[in-house]
Amino acid sequence: MRRQYTLLEEPQGAEYTGLLRTLSRFCQYALLVVRPEIPLSPYGQETLQELEQDIVIQEARQEWPGTRLYGGNATVYLVRLSSRSLEILCQRADRLYEWSQPLLPEDLCLMRTETEPLLVSISHERDAYLLLSDDEKRELLSAVPSFRIGED
Repeated sequence: MRRQYTLLEEPQGAEYTGLLRTLSRFCQYALLVVRPEIPLSPYGQETLQELEQDIVIQEARQEWPGTRLYGGNATVYLVRLSSRSLEILCQRADRLYEWSQPLLPEDLCLMRTETEPLLVSISHERDAYLLLSDDEKRELLSAVPSFRIGED
């Protein structure tokens, strides 16, 4: 059984990379979003170019984990989590909510499968949550002891 946990503080620095590296063990994909009404910076465009060989789906959607648009679409990128793409995600940002336009694509999520999220972030709202089993929670808190979550 999995429970939902809210992030009490934004993971930054070593805590951010520790979070991604630990959770990537349980995930096949990362998800990123680009909204058409906010121009993506050159840095954000370069980031997508670096991830290009691992992008398995790029499509217009009104909904993704944690967000539903009421009118219009955004481009959702599903990125295969490889050691290469994980390093890009760790290096291009220093904190979780930095995945926000215009600097970078938005709402970094880590996905167990194409449709099942583990880490969901809503960057512009500075909100994120995890869907974890007890074993996954223990492993995460053991790997990143300073990480703070609250059970919903």
